Amino acid sequence: MGFFAKWNGVSNTSAARSLNYFTRLFTRELRNDELSDLVWALAGIEALLIEGGRSSTGQLREKLGAIFGLDSNSPWLLESTEKMYAFRSKMVHGKRQLRSTFRTDDEEMGKRFDEEYDSARFSVGILFLLLQEVSIRGISEFRFKTIVT
Repeated sequence: MGFFAKWNGVSNTSAARSLNYFTRLFTRELRNDELSDLVWALAGIEALLIEGGRSSTGQLREKLGAIFGLDSNSPWLLESTEKMYAFRSKMVHGKRQLRSTFRTDDEEMGKRFDEEYDSARFSVGILFLLLQEVSIRGISEFRFKTIVT
C-alpha cells in the first residue's frame, strides 16, 4: 500500500507534513503571493530533507542530487538552490526590498523582482517532484547515509 493510500490529512510522518504544506499552496480564492508560496514549499521540502544542526543549502544539494541522480556539483542545481534559500533568508529576516502588491505598472520593477517569482516556482517544482518520488517509492520518509570513500 502506497503513502497516499494511507494519508489522512494528519501530519504523522515527514511525507504527510510535506504534503500538508503542499496543500497550503492551493486556496479558495486567487492568491498571487510568491512569498507565501515560497514559505509553504520550502517548509514541505525541509520536512522531507533537512536535518537540524546542518546547513540547509548543503543538505539540499547533496540530497536532491542523490534522489534524482544528479551530480551535486551541477551548476544549475547549486545556483538555483542557493538563490532560492538566499531569497528566502532575506525575506524571512526582513533584509530584502519587497515590491508592494499594488505596484504592478513598472516594467523595471518586474525585472528587478524576478527573483521572487523564480525562487517560488523552483521551490514549488522541487516539492512537487519530491512528493512524486514519495508516491512512486511508496515511502513516508527519505533516509540518507553518509558514505566516506
